[in-house]
Amino acid sequence: MQSSTTTTLFPQQQQVLNQLPEIQGLLEKYQRSQDGLTIAENSTRHFIVRVPLIGKFSSGKSTILNALIGENIFATNVDPETAVPAELSYSAEESFIACYPDGKRVGVTRDEIKNNQLSSLHPNGWIEANLSSSELATLPHLRLVDFPGWGSGNNKHGQAIDNYSPRSLAYCLVVSTGEGTLNETTHVALNELKLHNMPVIVIISKCDGKTATEIDSVTQQVGSEVEKLLGTPPLAVVKVSARKHDLAELKSALATLEQQAEALFEQNVVKPLVLELKAFAQFLHILINKDDLTSEAIAAERINKAQEMQDFNRKLADDTQLLEASLPKVLSAILRQVQDRLTEQLDSLTNQAEAGQNLNSSIEYIVRLAVTQGIRDEFDPKIQRYFDQISSDLPQDLQLDLSFSSSRQINTDDIDNNQGDNLKKLTLSGIGFLLTKHPIGVVIMPILMPILAELFNLFRNKADREIEAAQRRESIRQSILGKIPYIVSNTDAVLSPLLTQYVENAQRSIVQAVEGQRAALDAALIELDEKLKEGKAAYAAAQQQYQADQQVIQANITLFENV
Repeated sequence: MQSSTTTTLFPQQQQVLNQLPEIQGLLEKYQRSQDGLTIAENSTRHFIVRVPLIGKFSSGKSTILNALIGENIFATNVDPETAVPAELSYSAEESFIACYPDGKRVGVTRDEIKNNQLSSLHPNGWIEANLSSSELATLPHLRLVDFPGWGSGNNKHGQAIDNYSPRSLAYCLVVSTGEGTLNETTHVALNELKLHNMPVIVIISKCDGKTATEIDSVTQQVGSEVEKLLGTPPLAVVKVSARKHDLAELKSALATLEQQAEALFEQNVVKPLVLELKAFAQFLHILINKDDLTSEAIAAERINKAQEMQDFNRKLADDTQLLEASLPKVLSAILRQVQDRLTEQLDSLTNQAEAGQNLNSSIEYIVRLAVTQGIRDEFDPKIQRYFDQISSDLPQDLQLDLSFSSSRQINTDDIDNNQGDNLKKLTLSGIGFLLTKHPIGVVIMPILMPILAELFNLFRNKADREIEAAQRRESIRQSILGKIPYIVSNTDAVLSPLLTQYVENAQRSIVQAVEGQRAALDAALIELDEKLKEGKAAYAAAQQQYQADQQVIQANITLFENV
């Protein structure tokens, strides 16, 4: 059972699908890899902009979506521990599908969704709701995601970022007027979203029952905080009253995002495709032989290209060694942030422990925020300089996009299962994914879980009532303080190899990409030499075909860049 594909195509989407058979034929003719085109085709056919709604538990996300589609499909009183994400998109034919991480898809009923009878989907499954809603029909390229709330002792906000950032292109942040400001958890989320450079719509919810002055004050406060955290204004800051069905501002913001979907498609699908075509055009350029190379000159050129490759690999190794040498300093700075943030929150943690509250989520948020901020401040600038240096070292005839904000999105859960795994491997090993996905999410829970249970149990027993309150509080405070070095040490143990692995994977992916292109160009030189040896007449005929094929590829490049 497959989800419905988007029926409204951008001009570029239609052009890509129209031209791909011709391009695929040429790649096959010259025995070139079609992996990149396979990704481009599937990304084009299934392109959507996932837009998770994230925010605190009970901030009103489900109520907003129910009001938007005009009926109460999603439960609004679900325990955050039992909730699963629900993805909403338009379809002429309504369907509800339970999606499992292993690719299994099973139809479910409205009642099962409304009553939250979805326990089999825990912890990483989701619901896909294809609805014949008139409002969703105006947003054909958006898929809104009702995400479980955070802030109630769970780690759902981490899942929102870790599981959805490679699959999403925008976010909605929901903050209720009752909150009035951004809490620490939201700070974590926005710091991580900043790494992915995605549009963010801020929704001020639960405006009914508040005065215009109160609503404006919260809107201004939250909008200012979000802009400060992201370093850029949000796409929109809107006010909603779902109970009064006052969603005009939200509908307008979503319409704006829908209008930007074409630009997101161009960045995430067309740009990588054009890069593939430019590399192919360079291959054909060699075969055309505008420099009138002889067999002897071709042999010399192959030697020169091999030497260029050796020089590049040496420079890459030197640049990588310098980056690796900087990692201990980077890690030390990140660990200092972890220690400082835990120490700053010592009184807050003591209060929670003294009240018998679970410290798991609080410590997770603190460490996660510190690691996120540390990576952004300390690691990102160094990895950016590394990519910039490599770009300057690349031989001129090679095409490799090392822009730090590059992202190659592909909705693999919308693809037939027999293709999905291979495409995921292609995507996850690609340069674009490597540059954007930091190893933040996988860091936190392996570090914390062994010690959080011990820390929580340490303060859970309230039987010692005879101890003076101040004495007991100080005992708790010192116990937490004593755990901070342990948390920092565990962070070090997990984060250090992850940063090293990130650098190693970057180098390996770059080498594979460059060697692949270099091998293709070398193959073109070999083919040129063979054609020249067939005689002038035979080569002249082949040259005409090379020129015609290059014109086709160049025309497609121009078409995709200018639609």
